[in-house]
Amino acid sequence: MHSAPVRAHTIFVTEYMHPDHAWGHTRAWHERQYVQSLREVLELQRSEPGFRFYIDNYHEEVLPFVRAFPVLLAELRLRLLDGSISVGLCGYSNPRPVDLLEELLVRNIVMGRKAMTQLCPGVDLSVCAIHDVPPGPAQMPQVLRKCGFAYFAFSRPVEAMQAKGAAPEFVWRGLD
Repeated sequence: MHSAPVRAHTIFVTEYMHPDHAWGHTRAWHERQYVQSLREVLELQRSEPGFRFYIDNYHEEVLPFVRAFPVLLAELRLRLLDGSISVGLCGYSNPRPVDLLEELLVRNIVMGRKAMTQLCPGVDLSVCAIHDVPPGPAQMPQVLRKCGFAYFAFSRPVEAMQAKGAAPEFVWRGLD
């Protein structure tokens, strides 16, 4: 079976950093890495206007950057508004959605959207993206739609999933 070649489509490769305090260093060490990475993204975008990046949460990634470099806040806002830094925000912090009680899951989402909107009014918060963790309860698409998201993207380690025969792409249909 041969598939037709893809033509007349634009493909964007967007850089990403998954802030995760769960690994073998101190919280301060992690925050320094995230702050440095986001600062380097802004520097790179000055010389490479086509460079794209995306952030996934407020507390671990954005807040430490704003605290460390308040002088770069205007530039960060500009990049958020022009889409060269996009937001795949699913919450204020970065917990595993599947491990949260229902109220905490919704509260984290609402607080994250509020914090990002206060930081950058007009920022596009249409995408919820979750990486490297289970995507949440069976009703996650409905919860996210009611929280204002238009899109939901999540991923797990591809090689392991494929080795078990999982389809690489699918459309999630909620229980309703």
